[in-house]
Amino acid sequence: MTGVICKKEVCSHPIVTIRCFGWKLFWHVLFASPNQTFLDLVAIHCQMTPPQVNVAKVIDRCIKLEQRANHLYYYLSLRMQHKKDLCIFLQNLADQEQEHAEILEICRKLSGRKHTQYARFAQWENTLPILEQTMDDIELQSEHIETEHEVLQLVISIEGSEINSLFTGVINSANSAFLQNLQTFQLAEQKHIDYICNHIPQMVPELAGDCIKLQNGELH
Repeated sequence: MTGVICKKEVCSHPIVTIRCFGWKLFWHVLFASPNQTFLDLVAIHCQMTPPQVNVAKVIDRCIKLEQRANHLYYYLSLRMQHKKDLCIFLQNLADQEQEHAEILEICRKLSGRKHTQYARFAQWENTLPILEQTMDDIELQSEHIETEHEVLQLVISIEGSEINSLFTGVINSANSAFLQNLQTFQLAEQKHIDYICNHIPQMVPELAGDCIKLQNGELH
C-alpha cells in the first residue's frame, strides 16, 4: 500500500483503526495492492455521514493551498537545477506538501462524523481569504527570484504564514481518534518545519536567525 499512511502504521494501531473505520476497511488494508493508498480504501469502503458542506469546502480550500505550495516548490526546483543541493531540498519540500494535501483529504473524508468540531472551522474559514491572497502574492514574487538566498527567504515566508497553523487546526478540529493516535498526522508539520530549519542554515547561514523564529512560531 502506497501513500502517506502505510500498512505498517495502520497495523500498529488496529483497535483505533477498527473503532473509527470498522473491520471491513482494516481487512482491506491488510490485503491492499501496492498501488492503493489508505485514502483510496477510505473512499471505497467507509460508509460516512455526508459532511456539512461548509466544513468540506473549508478543508477543500486548505487542500488547494497545500497543492499550490507543492507546485511552487516544484517550479522553483526546476528553476534552481544548477544548484543541486537547493534543487533536492525544494523537491523534498514539494513531496512533503503533497503528503500534507493527502492527510487533509483524509480529514475531509472524516469531517461528517459526529465528533467533528464544526464551530472551530469558522475561524479557518475567516482566515482562508488572507492566506489565499498571500499565496497569490508569493506566486507572483517567485517569478522574479534569481538567487539561492531569495528562494530560501521565500520558503521562510511561506512556512511562516498561517498555512501551517491551518493544517494543524484542521487535524485537531476533525477530532478523530484515528487522527489523534497516528504519529503521521501529529508530527507531519513539525517534521516539515524541522527539515526546513535544519537545512536552510547549511545553505545560507545568514538565514539561521529567521529559521529559529520560524521554529518558535514567531513569524506569524
